[in-house]
Amino acid sequence: MNLWTWGNNDDGQLGDGTTISKTTPVHIIAGTKFKEVSASWKGMLAIDADSNLWAWGNNSYGQLGNGTTTNSDIPVQVMAGTKFISASSGGIFSLAIDDQGHLWGWGDNSYGELGSSPGGNVTTPQEIEPSVSFKVISAGSEFALAIDNSGNIWSWGLNSNMPLGIDTLAAGVIYCPPHKINSNQKFTAIAAEWLDALAIDESGNLWIWGEVGMETPLYLQKAKPYQIQSGTQFTVISTSTTAIAIDDSGHLWSWGSNYNGQIGDGTYSSSSYPLRLQSSTPFVAASCSNSVLAFGEDGSLWAWGDNQYGQLGDGTTVSRATPERIYLEDGNK
Repeated sequence: MNLWTWGNNDDGQLGDGTTISKTTPVHIIAGTKFKEVSASWKGMLAIDADSNLWAWGNNSYGQLGNGTTTNSDIPVQVMAGTKFISASSGGIFSLAIDDQGHLWGWGDNSYGELGSSPGGNVTTPQEIEPSVSFKVISAGSEFALAIDNSGNIWSWGLNSNMPLGIDTLAAGVIYCPPHKINSNQKFTAIAAEWLDALAIDESGNLWIWGEVGMETPLYLQKAKPYQIQSGTQFTVISTSTTAIAIDDSGHLWSWGSNYNGQIGDGTYSSSSYPLRLQSSTPFVAASCSNSVLAFGEDGSLWAWGDNQYGQLGDGTTVSRATPERIYLEDGNK
């Protein structure tokens, strides 16, 4: 897939060689295809079709992994010669899994986000929990989750609002090294962000813990995984102040904060329970922050929510409370 970026660019996080923000998509790294991208606070990680890992944008904490703390407005390769299968940007720290199942971390380690005793910045990748083989990683704001090859979830970092999923651990405690969450389920997907966590088990059931979505008193501070939407099977999850999930029929569900219309129901009222988006388009992928981007089954791209930096890609800075289709400059979906 070609890689396109847009929105705020004051630290070069669009990777186009400038620090000029864009309100419409721009194609970067022409000639290189990508299979995974992780965007966060002023920084990006991406894995290309040859499994090479790239990073760009803000580097104040060493989160680009190149041994410096200098920002980069063009992609820089991380651990050249190593192939990667999963990567996740936590904003001020980065995590990635190589094709041998080794987990690597770099950037800020104030709260043990790198799986070691809290300390200063780490500007080059260091291995985390070498004795375990991992396959999926997700970085939160000050904590992280990973799935090992047996389907177990591991957590570490700051337990601010119980996102580590350890019911015997008090809120606000820093926990490292990584700890395996006690669960009878085996998991295939995880999403960590801010103070919350989502997971999908191998049967497609949806689980939550921590503070999932702002203003969600129904689920506030669940200290261990808690199943919701029983009877519905899910395939995709993403979370921030708002949480979203796509079921096996392509329906998109969302809940949590809705100050910017990111629930997509045409209102600005937050919800403490999942609401199904009224759309005729089946969705296959989605990602959220204060804005939501979602791909339709037909390859179409949709966006809604906060747009103060042009991050919806529609050429404006007007926020939208319902999905709007976005087109790339070359006319592709």
